Parts: sequence; structure tokens; C-alpha cells
Amino acid sequence: MGTLYSACQGEGMGTPSPFFLSHFVSLIISSYLRLSIFKIGRFMKKFGIVTTGLLMAVLGCSDKVQEGEILRVDSIPVKKIRVDAAVNNYLEQMGSHNADDSIKVREQIIEGMVKNALLTLKAKKEGYTYDSTEVNRFIAMYKAQMGSDSLINKKLKEAGLTMEDWRNDVQDQSMIGKYLKVKLDSVIKAPDSTAVDSARKMMKNFEVKASHILLKVPADAAQSEVEAAAKKMEGIQKEIQSAEGKNFAAMAKKYSQDGSARYGGDLGYFKRGTMVPQFEEVAFGMAPGQVSGIVRSQFGLHLIKVEDRREIAVPEEAVQRAALNLTKSIAFDKLIEELKKEFPIVKPEESK
Repeated sequence: MGTLYSACQGEGMGTPSPFFLSHFVSLIISSYLRLSIFKIGRFMKKFGIVTTGLLMAVLGCSDKVQEGEILRVDSIPVKKIRVDAAVNNYLEQMGSHNADDSIKVREQIIEGMVKNALLTLKAKKEGYTYDSTEVNRFIAMYKAQMGSDSLINKKLKEAGLTMEDWRNDVQDQSMIGKYLKVKLDSVIKAPDSTAVDSARKMMKNFEVKASHILLKVPADAAQSEVEAAAKKMEGIQKEIQSAEGKNFAAMAKKYSQDGSARYGGDLGYFKRGTMVPQFEEVAFGMAPGQVSGIVRSQFGLHLIKVEDRREIAVPEEAVQRAALNLTKSIAFDKLIEELKKEFPIVKPEESK
């Protein structure tokens, strides 16, 4: 798994987000929105753990939900201020979102905090402790990267935390990491055969060969300019449709306003992540021979024709690595379900 400190230095991770210091969020709707903004190391990223804050500060043995708490996992509260701060920060990073996104984010943050509380309780019950050297190194590293205690304190205050609470959070993650390393990482050395099949299917990737016709329209163009370009493109589209797409290259040479025009709009083969999202989404959703409707991107208006589609070979090593992660993830989910039976989760309506 690697240490908490080394995990933060993972490939391509750079400086952690300021909210790394109070949330350690990774899973939040990653499967829904395919986003991951709090990159927190292999176990945190793999299993979707979120700190609840104040987990080490046992607030008595009350099994009743107190004011300001959303629920309790045994003696550990999941506080509204922590959930609100995590949700707001995530949505800010996410940019455009709707009410459904906000609800989904909140639900999964709460679930992540419940998981973290369960793991903290179990690790403590089984006698695990944190690695003080690891914790101190991580805190020193983060302070050095942030460059200002006042900035750290500002972010902590927004989440209803003190510096001591943050240290407790970091200690929790160190302890949980040690527990999971023994419980999962040291036990699961090879992927399950079903996981290998699933990983191979999930990792199937394609590239497409496409041509396009582009009418340049600035992103900030007036509505009249957009409408004029759209009217022209509709005329081009009708000509192509009347020829069942067979004249696409000729039409691209005649009308397209980019460098590919001389080649009949040919863009060659490309993988996902190569083109702008609006263009790519349409191109990868089409079958060879199909011509798209009018697509708007930051460059203007496009007509796209997919010429070919072929599978890209995925290295077996990558498949096996993904399958091993999937096997551990399934085992992690089973562990969480077991812990939910061991430690009571009390909601407000159940604590009256």
C-alpha cells in the first residue's frame, strides 16, 4: 500500500488539494461522474475512504444522535458541518452541476464517512495504532507545500476543525492503512478469475478513424453569427444526405475551414482523450459509415463521418493489475458489510 506520506507522492498527483487535509475524499461519485479530485493514495483511492473528523475524539458512549450530527457509527458522529464542507468543496471543483448531482455527492460522501468510521473502530478494536513517524512526515510535508499555517487554519476552520482534529484525521488514515494492508493487501496476492474477465471487458478500448467538416465559429460569437453558420452547415448536410454520405470527402475539401480540408477532412485514427469532448462523444458513439448531425465545439460547427473503428490491445500486465485491484475492492465491500453488522449505525429517527 505504501505509507501515507509516500502515497501522497504518487504518480501524477502533485500537490494535494487543500481539502486533502480534512477530507481524504477519493471515491466520491467517481463511477457516476468519472471524477477524482482528492487523490489520496492507493488504498484511499481504491476503496473510497473519507475521514469524518474528530474520529479519535470519542464523545462519550452515547448511542443517540446529537444536534449537528447526521448519524452515528457506534460512538463516532458524522457531523453535518463536515459533510457540508466536503459537498461544497467537491461541487466547486466540479463546476457545472445540478440538484441531482448535489444529492448524489452528499449521499456518497456520507457513505464514505461511514466506511471510515467503521474501519477506525475495527482497527482500534484489534489493537492497531498509527505510525507517528509517518504522520509527522506527512504533516510536515503538507505544511511545507502549503507554505502558510494561516491558510491551513483557514481551510480547517471552514470544515469546523482545529489543527489537532486534522492531526487526528491523519493518524486515523495511518492506522486504517496498516489494518487494510494486513486484512487485504497481504492476503490477496492474485486476482480472482471472474475479476480478470471483468477487467478485460472494462478495459476494452477503441480508436476511430473519422473525417469532419468544420465551419469556424468563435466560442463567444453572436447568436446571429452562429445561426448563419448553422444555416450554411444545414445546406451542406442536405447535400451529403442526398448522396448517402459518399460525397463527404469532396464536400470537406470544398467547405471545411481547417487544415484537414485538403485531405477530405480526414483526421486519421484517434483515441479517447485526443479530441475536444463534444466532438469525441459523438464520434465514439457512431458506427463506421455514419454521418453525425451538427456538433458545436469551441472551434465551431462540425459534421463528422466515422470511417472505421478498431479495438486497441491492452497490455496483459495492465489487465492483471486492474483485476487485482477489482478483487481487493470486492473484498473491501464485503468487509464493510461485515463491519456494518458489528458496529451499529444510528440515524436520528432511530435514536429517539
